[in-house]
Amino acid sequence: MSPNRWLPALLVGAAIATPASADPQTFDQTLALASANAPSLQAAALKVEAARAALPAAGALPDPQLKVGLENVPISGPMAGRFGADEMTMATFGLMQEVPNGARRRAEAGIARADIGSAQAEVAVEALDVRLGAALAWIDLHYAGRRLAALDSVLQTLEPLWDAAPAGVTAGATRPAGALTPVAQRAALD
Repeated sequence: MSPNRWLPALLVGAAIATPASADPQTFDQTLALASANAPSLQAAALKVEAARAALPAAGALPDPQLKVGLENVPISGPMAGRFGADEMTMATFGLMQEVPNGARRRAEAGIARADIGSAQAEVAVEALDVRLGAALAWIDLHYAGRRLAALDSVLQTLEPLWDAAPAGVTAGATRPAGALTPVAQRAALD
């Protein structure tokens, strides 16, 4: 899974969870929580379990089949519907067992073992994807907070400029249209 699919969900989750917690989560705590609670990891682990459960049946002989049949029963003419009147009517009853060759059964068992290995590899890849998505979300959130703090600092530094703009118009030092420039800049920063 690509980290871009997890990023919005993790950011929303982090934004919702942050006001409820007393301390912000560290990077390592975020990675541990993501690894412990990711549904995709649980699904991948269940896929491994399913592959392991299928291993005993792989390469086993198929189930025996019960065969019951009635052949050459007359359906028209004077003997229609009579089973014993015609010498050609035949009833069959039997047990049938297919026996595929040993190489095929060994190949099926090998495929089942390979499926287990493949599912385990998918778990490892998914774990890395989950950690990567959580790491990117934490980094984005962390630096977004730092960026907001820097913008707040800039706004506080420029606060005297916003207050002085109307005074310049009143004193005649600035044209009325010039008083709107700081307002537009403040709106852009906000």
